Amino acid sequence: MNFPDVYATYAKQKGRKIAEYLLNEQHMARKPRIEYPGAFFHIIVRGNNRETIFRDSRDYLRYLEKLVYFCQEGNVRLYAYCLMPNHIHLLLEMARVSLSKVLQRFHTWYTMYFNRRYDRVGHVFQGRYRAILCDRDAYLLELVRYIHLNPIRAGLVDSPEDYPWNSHRIYIGVDKSEAVDPSFVLRQFADDSSAARKSYRSFVMEGATQGRREDLYKVSDQRILGNEPFQKQVIRRQAGKRGELAGMPTVDFGLDELKEIMEKVMGVKSDSLRCGGRSGAWMRRIFCYIARTYGVYKAKDVAVYIGKDVATVTHAVRFVENLLDAGDQQAVTVIKRVRGQITRRRVGSKREGNSKN
Repeated sequence: MNFPDVYATYAKQKGRKIAEYLLNEQHMARKPRIEYPGAFFHIIVRGNNRETIFRDSRDYLRYLEKLVYFCQEGNVRLYAYCLMPNHIHLLLEMARVSLSKVLQRFHTWYTMYFNRRYDRVGHVFQGRYRAILCDRDAYLLELVRYIHLNPIRAGLVDSPEDYPWNSHRIYIGVDKSEAVDPSFVLRQFADDSSAARKSYRSFVMEGATQGRREDLYKVSDQRILGNEPFQKQVIRRQAGKRGELAGMPTVDFGLDELKEIMEKVMGVKSDSLRCGGRSGAWMRRIFCYIARTYGVYKAKDVAVYIGKDVATVTHAVRFVENLLDAGDQQAVTVIKRVRGQITRRRVGSKREGNSKN
């Protein structure tokens, strides 16, 4: 099927209700990413307003070219991919580098490329991508098959090997690419490569009539796909990453006091909180996180104080949560030091009050 045929067919499918693609959970407030070395993710990235993100073969090729580069740079293992005209599926396993940072850099690059090429401005991708943390042992084969069958479900082709922009063709030996090494998955079928490819191909085609697999999107805690023991294991691991920060109680402190303490701890000027630049943005994010997480302040209160809108505060809190979930020691250290200063002031005030009595 050539490109005009693909896009004409896809245009007919765009009238489908968004409910076919998204679960209601996606419209709820998002929780911070869960990231740790070896975490296995099904990533779904959509075009802004469901618009086309690949207009011709050059776009697809450029995306795949850079996908290889960023995966190698971040030591990310890619098991499968499928590039559809207005959305993307990636199945991958992260190493020690933050997956969020790798994908953010990658998609920032593609946005710049796409906007330059088509003389446009604005977002290419819709919000933040969806990342489902999966139990690899239980879902690897099912997800590889599901992703590779995406073009069939969309009515673009009759067979996955007829669609040039997914990794199925690599698995069956039609294409070669540095993007995906299919050996691990194929070994689940047979040791002999020829037999493995034959069994794999049969396995994929057995699911060709399944349609959308709701069970592959029914996550717990908005983020995790796996049985209860797997979910508990992930939550325990994540809670442990924040260490002492996880159990810190709410403290009564003023925003002026927090600002003063942060200026001393971080060694910044008194006007940094409301200024631009990296230092100002970094301080604002930590300030928002501490005020909202350990203080008694609403997002609106913090927004008024720093001269920003509520969305900025919410984004700042989520940004720091993602850093902590990724084990960022700089963020942990700063927050602990600021919290320590606040606690010491409270203890000192209580002692002073008791001595007067």
